[in-house]
Amino acid sequence: MWIRILLLSLAWTVVGCGGEQALDGPTIFANQCARCHGPAGEGETGPALGSNGRLPSMSDSEIRSVIAGGRQGTAMPAFSRLSDIELTSLVSYLRSLP
Repeated sequence: MWIRILLLSLAWTVVGCGGEQALDGPTIFANQCARCHGPAGEGETGPALGSNGRLPSMSDSEIRSVIAGGRQGTAMPAFSRLSDIELTSLVSYLRSLP
């Protein structure tokens, strides 16, 4: 857990040095994901995402792919405008959901 926090802090610092403004995982989740997946990832119109949801059986790469490309035939849209750092931060946050 502390390693994730350290990595996220380093990622945020690197982004800040380049002048690019990246959002952190919790902010992205609150703004883009919570309306369908619930404020704590418990699921609403979208499926649950925490330990009782789909994510534990998916790799980080698979999660990134679904976020960036959406899921055809479902209500899950593509979030292709998220940067690599934002995707990494969001995936890390999703992994922390209970």
